[in-house]
Amino acid sequence: MNAINPGLLDYLRSDTRIHFLSGKRSLFRRNLFLIDALAIFTAFLLAYALRFGFNLSAFDFGVSLFQSLFVLLIYLGFEAMFKAFAGLPKSTVFQNILGVLLSATMSLTVLWLIVILGPEHDWFQKWIQIPKSVLFIHYLFSIVLLILIRLCCKTRT
Repeated sequence: MNAINPGLLDYLRSDTRIHFLSGKRSLFRRNLFLIDALAIFTAFLLAYALRFGFNLSAFDFGVSLFQSLFVLLIYLGFEAMFKAFAGLPKSTVFQNILGVLLSATMSLTVLWLIVILGPEHDWFQKWIQIPKSVLFIHYLFSIVLLILIRLCCKTRT
């Protein structure tokens, strides 16, 4: 890689947008980012199961897995944008909770718009037809899980 562009690796390491992937002290942030991803994924599947009364034959599990990955991508994008995973050891719990609330609310807004506008524009109709109740249940579950994760991490540091 250095033979192609010698300064590329140094540029990627110094760029603040992706600094959480390559910094020396970023192990905690990466782990928190992965734990958040697992919590968001689990919260979506749990919200789907709760919506259908824990009757797994009432919905297509393959479609719900794809939808959960789609939702995960949007949530993690907003977490990275608002840096909801960064600064946990040095900032206050209130700042961390505010970052979680902001990223989750923006994610819900974008998902809500996609679910509403998707069928009108033929955007992968079967894949984007997430029940609105699942979105709200997931929003509540993910906020509770992410805040609990931050509180547990804050007490450990």
